[in-house]
Amino acid sequence: MTMARTALLLSLLLSPGLARAGAGADRPNILLIAIDTCRADHLSAYGYARATTPNIDALARRGVLFESAYSQSNWTLPSFASFLTGKYPRSLGMFNEGKRLSDFDYTDPKLGADETTLPEALKKAGYRTAGFFTGRYNGPDYGFDQGFDLYRDYRSDVSRKQQRTDSFAAFLPEALEWMEKNKDGPFFIILNPFELHRPYLPPAEFISPYAGDYKGVLASTWFSKPVLSSIKKNGEGWSFSLDEATAAAGALRKAKQFPSNYPPVRLDRADLDYITARYDASLTYVDKFIGELAAWAGKHTPGDTIIIITGDHGEELGDHGGFLHNTDPPKLYQELIHVPLIMDIPAKWLNTGAAVVRQPVELVDLMPTILDLAGASPPPGLQGRSLAGLLKGEKKEEGGRAVFAETRGYGVRVRSVKAGAWKLIRTGPRKGAPQKAELYDLASDPAEAHDLAGQEPDRVRELLHRLDAWSDKNGK
Repeated sequence: MTMARTALLLSLLLSPGLARAGAGADRPNILLIAIDTCRADHLSAYGYARATTPNIDALARRGVLFESAYSQSNWTLPSFASFLTGKYPRSLGMFNEGKRLSDFDYTDPKLGADETTLPEALKKAGYRTAGFFTGRYNGPDYGFDQGFDLYRDYRSDVSRKQQRTDSFAAFLPEALEWMEKNKDGPFFIILNPFELHRPYLPPAEFISPYAGDYKGVLASTWFSKPVLSSIKKNGEGWSFSLDEATAAAGALRKAKQFPSNYPPVRLDRADLDYITARYDASLTYVDKFIGELAAWAGKHTPGDTIIIITGDHGEELGDHGGFLHNTDPPKLYQELIHVPLIMDIPAKWLNTGAAVVRQPVELVDLMPTILDLAGASPPPGLQGRSLAGLLKGEKKEEGGRAVFAETRGYGVRVRSVKAGAWKLIRTGPRKGAPQKAELYDLASDPAEAHDLAGQEPDRVRELLHRLDAWSDKNGK
């Protein structure tokens, strides 16, 4: 879908003659935007130095920003499964031994048909439901079409075709058309833009403000998974494999072994900054479409649509020695699981009493919260909790709340628990390597640069006990 067609449709839908005649049912419309690969700390609403997200910032100022929201995993399948069911991935059997569907060394069964999903629960309450997805791991073959009146998969293999990612531009016309037909509601729609996923390639006019006149080695390099995975840091600095770049672009793309005829290409700070610039530019590109959606809702469903912004997981941008999110071994550092969560709720549906919620929350809380806001009955067995009380500014829980995440890949299991300012990450075991525990004080070390496990053995034992108890309780 061309940008011109998107602009034309948007102008038609925003024209005064098509404005909404009046409120529909006694339940709010719900627009959920789950941005693929979106780490919280690169949104200007979360204090990032660059003004990457002016439209999301406006929604945050008008609504409620959750300062410490956590995904339940570092990649799409378990994360989406969790927040669309209100259950932890472990309870869904996501990390049990079973059939492997992806091309990673993961165990990743499809979502069970016996699970009640968020759109199914809302349909039961009288909602019309639609989902516009773009990722491989939230497709119908994984069970994510469950409960949608309209499910659309706009996935395209941009790396294989070496084309720009334009998922929002592709699906927005159809999504707007569906909302226009169902604007008298109540409706639930989830949009899953893919622009922040590699190769971080928005239109050039979005890149240049961040990248300037960069002309280094990466300017002409396709940001494929093999290329970004090959960027490593050692005692001599950063480098990447020219052979892997060649293989990713040509006939050797599927090869498991790459030739080593060329020495690694050394990268300097400007090269690394260019990767981040492309990521930030992609975020600003996504923000542009979110501004258009907010304008549509303000015009056609004034006071009747709740807008929720979140991300399924983050992205490593050199933070802990690498790039991407599906790294070998897997990781659960902040850049991978700390995600945005912003809710713009018209006063008609809830008088929010807090502009910022600092108490830690999890994406597993999203389903019970949305059902609460919609006045819909929750299915049995939800493990998340409604955040409506926090939205209203009620007193936070005594002692705070621990938040958990888990992943598995390349033969390694990784789990994390955050309680207060302390975060513990448990990695392993892996063949030939023992389990490893890392401990960080996020209050003094938000970048998780200084592992304190050796200095705080009692705290490590305490958090390991909480992590093991959570794992045992939620195992399937």
